Amino acid sequence: AESPPLVAISTTLTTRKAPWGERMSALQTLEDLLLTGPELQVEELQSLLQTQLCTQLGDLRSQVVQKACSVVVTLATREHVAPCASNWFIEALLDNTSKTVRVIADASSQALRSICIVGVNDEAQAAIVGRMNDKHRVIRRNAAECLFLIIESAKAPHCADEMHDGSVEVWSRTCTQLASTITDPDKQVRFAGRLCVVALKRRYPKMAETVYEADSTARAHQYIEEAEVFYDRMDDRAQPINYSVEMCSKAPVPPKRESCLRTRIPLGKRQQADISTDVLVLTKKQRSPSTSEPRSPAAAPASCPGE
Repeated sequence: AESPPLVAISTTLTTRKAPWGERMSALQTLEDLLLTGPELQVEELQSLLQTQLCTQLGDLRSQVVQKACSVVVTLATREHVAPCASNWFIEALLDNTSKTVRVIADASSQALRSICIVGVNDEAQAAIVGRMNDKHRVIRRNAAECLFLIIESAKAPHCADEMHDGSVEVWSRTCTQLASTITDPDKQVRFAGRLCVVALKRRYPKMAETVYEADSTARAHQYIEEAEVFYDRMDDRAQPINYSVEMCSKAPVPPKRESCLRTRIPLGKRQQADISTDVLVLTKKQRSPSTSEPRSPAAAPASCPGE
């Protein structure tokens, strides 16, 4: 049975309609229990964290989401709970990474990294691999970064012989998805996927071969080799990937063909030129006699009666 503090926390966090101050207080109490309280079992936390905490992760108030993410980061420090509970928050946190509120996106990304560094279960890895095919490029990029941390984590098996049947299936799906990710339309997603292939090559060479088989072009091999150089130069692979560095080579740009068309003028200048032309034409029309209507002859002076 749940302890009284957990029951009170659960009641407060069940809905987002409760006053946000009360929810913040409940989240802080939960974090304190995880840090200094008695050792909590996964079964005690599951009914609370799997539903109520995820509800708060989807709140619109950034302070609430930040505190909920802080609870997830604290949970990652409890190594007996974190891997078992890792799949509870993956979907909610990945959704948050695409939010336009920067504070929410950053806090959720950090919480994801904390979970993946410690290690995840097969369900969490399957969820991450599934989101690498998401329609939103930011979610795809964060999912690929999470997979990179999972492959690099100390909790990951060091060889295929250490895997059970469920893990083999998940890693097989992972390789299939990576073969698609390394050619993703987005540059950052592509590069994160290529780093995953490099990490996979170091830990599971045979599995990495399946990715190469899916795309055996010379260019794909070249991109992986260049990502491997970047991988070896990374000081701390647990840190976020530095996308500001020139990450991957670009395909050679074909020479521009000389066009026989007129030089392209930006829209604003083109409109301004058109206006100037119209004014010039209008001015000429005003100065020159009209060609459409003949000028009438000058009227003769009127004669006086009797002349």
